[in-house]
This record gives sequence, C-alpha cells and structure tokens, in this order.
Amino acid sequence: MATRIWDWDQKNYSCRENYIRGKRHCRRRLQSSLPVIKSLWPDLWQLFQVHRTRRRLRFYHKQARRLAQKTWQRLGYPEIWSEVVGQKVVTGLIHGDLKQSNIILSVSGPVVIDWEEYWQRAPLLIDVFYYLYHLSLRYQPNLVVRTFLNDWNWLRAPLATELDEFTVKVSLVYFSYWLYWRFLKEDQLANTANLEIFLAEMMRVFNLD
Repeated sequence: MATRIWDWDQKNYSCRENYIRGKRHCRRRLQSSLPVIKSLWPDLWQLFQVHRTRRRLRFYHKQARRLAQKTWQRLGYPEIWSEVVGQKVVTGLIHGDLKQSNIILSVSGPVVIDWEEYWQRAPLLIDVFYYLYHLSLRYQPNLVVRTFLNDWNWLRAPLATELDEFTVKVSLVYFSYWLYWRFLKEDQLANTANLEIFLAEMMRVFNLD
C-alpha cells in the first residue's frame, strides 16, 4: 500500500512489512472509520494503477460462482452478471483483506498491514467494498452504505478518469463471487448472510437499480 510500510518485489510478487508503532483500528465507532478509508483510498488507487492490466473476468471456483450468480438472480439483476463475466476488464493490485484490524493508526496516519494472505489482481473497488462489508457484519448494511457512500465524491476525487458505471458493476459482481469463495474456503459461509442487503444498497447508492 504505502511505500513507508513495505517493500515490493515485482519479480517474485513478495512483500516485506516494516514495524509500525500505533494502535490497530479495531472496534471503533462507524463514523470514525470514514476518515480512515478516505485517507487510505488515494494510496490504494496509486497502487492499483502501478500494477494495472486488462484481462478477462473469469470465475473458476464453481460453487462460489454458482452462489454469486444466484444472488444476482434473487436480487432481480441477472443481466449484470451476464454483462461483465468473460469481458476484458481493468484489474490492479489490491490488499484483499482490508478491514479495521488490518489498519494501524500511526502518528503519521493510517497504514495497512498484513498484505501476504489475500493480495491479488482484481477490479478497482474490491478493497473499499470489503472494508464496508466487514463493517456490515457489525452494523446494519444500509447504515454502513449510507454513512460511507451517500456522498461518494471521495471515491472519484483521486481517479484520473470518471468512475464509470461499468467499473462499479464489474467490482460488485467480482466482489460477490470473491466473498463467497473466501468464506467457503474459511468455512464461514454464515458471514454472507448480509450480502444481498449490502449489494442492493450498493446498487441504490450508485444509481444502478
């Protein structure tokens, strides 16, 4: 994420984290989490840009793919799935596990730790979506989405181009698949209980409903 906390080996795709003094951003109030992700987002965007590429969006885990597709069907948006799956999309490097416990509040600002487990090349908004979804396991999903995204100019501000509708759709569809894959792997499928409500709120706030 930030060069001050890790070294990146492009050839071997490995990283080394430095020790950071500070407190973990854990179990804090919902409102206090908003300035943290706003502060991190420009750096996350820059990292995504450095390692960006175009590739076809394919989902290889059959059960996760089936669960995600059925979720979009139940939500009443089956066309979004067919619109993006198999298409060439922009992906870049993401953390993959961005949540409060993986953020250190240091004297110089928030920094992200624990990059080694879930980093990947993925669509742009996955880290932001997972940060919000993880909060929705503790708060009502509609409250989380409204608090963070009723005004989402902070998402657009650092981008070199406009945050277009297709990018949001790709991120939402991949996020649903990836969340099922992750929680199936961890035997925590119950953690997807709020997913449909969360996705419906995201569709609303981005004017995709």
